[in-house]
Amino acid sequence: FALGTVGVDIGTGAQRYTFGSAELIGGIDFIPLAIGLFGIGEILYSVYLNQHAEDFPYIKVSTKDEGFWPSRREWKESRWPTARGSVLGFLVGVLPGAGATIASLMSYSMEKSISKTPEKFGKGAIPGLIGPEAANNAASAGSLVPLLTLGIPGSGSTAVLLGAFLLYGLRPGPLLMTQNPEFAWGLIASMYLGNVVLVLLNIFAIPLFASFMKIPLRIAIPVIVVLCTIGTYTVNGSIIETWLMVLAGVLGFFMKRFGFSPAAAIVALVLGPIAEETLRQTLLISNGSPLIFYQRPVAFGLVILFAVLIAVPVAYRLIRGRSLPAVPGEED
Repeated sequence: FALGTVGVDIGTGAQRYTFGSAELIGGIDFIPLAIGLFGIGEILYSVYLNQHAEDFPYIKVSTKDEGFWPSRREWKESRWPTARGSVLGFLVGVLPGAGATIASLMSYSMEKSISKTPEKFGKGAIPGLIGPEAANNAASAGSLVPLLTLGIPGSGSTAVLLGAFLLYGLRPGPLLMTQNPEFAWGLIASMYLGNVVLVLLNIFAIPLFASFMKIPLRIAIPVIVVLCTIGTYTVNGSIIETWLMVLAGVLGFFMKRFGFSPAAAIVALVLGPIAEETLRQTLLISNGSPLIFYQRPVAFGLVILFAVLIAVPVAYRLIRGRSLPAVPGEED
């Protein structure tokens, strides 16, 4: 949210945190921040974990190989995990900030807890593979629900999508369906069509994807860094934004190192200016009184819901931390 305040104050017209730079008057663009957090930050974290020391083993894959296509038994075993993972993933995806990773972990834990053979999990059990993947895909669709209805991105990818909408003058929210119905329904239709296209592409492109594993990481990492730098600079031709991308990469590394979600920074950057604008409009209507947030049942209900969403994860971590015994000699 602090990064979202960089630029010109919408109320007074005064510059905030620009440090005399004309390039920061328009605020911080989400593209350098996203590339830095998810691109450079991930590379720095992999180097920190020493994952570049050894290349991943390459296994040649072909659609004609025996066992490439699922058998009838595997289809039968995957029916209910697919259904459970899809429902769970969609519900988790609707929650802003939850993301596909949490949905996958919850689905895996659920499938393992209800399985009659939990000892097979981690060794290629079908429910442990199908359930999390179904939840992962469903969460991507669920994250669009708060974006299209409330203008709140449900994940880092939808935050980037929200930024693209704003660049084209589209304001996601309750009025999107009435003001831009062709775009809204076209987006919904593309999700159905995209699933069919992705199935066909992924099935026949698996050998191509597997061939990428032949690229040594000592070559892939410099190429990714160069592409991130070029991509950031070509957006606005700004050297400052390129340095912001580098700083965002360092920030992304420390966020991953200490267990914070980089996607939360993207969501806050995109929603920060919108939240500030609507907050000022609301306080102007109420003559500066914060009681306006509690006078209407819908507003009061949302305040209670947000408080619960913030308090429940914190309470869960505290309870879980007290219940787990300390392991001697184990480092965090």
